[in-house]
Amino acid sequence: MQRLLPYTPERDAYRLLGVASTATADEIAAACRRLSRTFHPDRNRSPRATEEMQVVNVVRTVLTDT
Repeated sequence: MQRLLPYTPERDAYRLLGVASTATADEIAAACRRLSRTFHPDRNRSPRATEEMQVVNVVRTVLTDT
């Protein structure tokens, strides 16, 4: 399973999502949905699932300006 944590600002958010830095908003949203399905606490039994999901949410917010 992919590890999101520890997340630091120096890490490349695009690489974290697995998309190019030229990705469209739709591509970014699709990548965030894919990661959400993987890391959501309802599906991920890791003790760090909540924190991992928070990273996905922050990255989505930063890259989509929402």
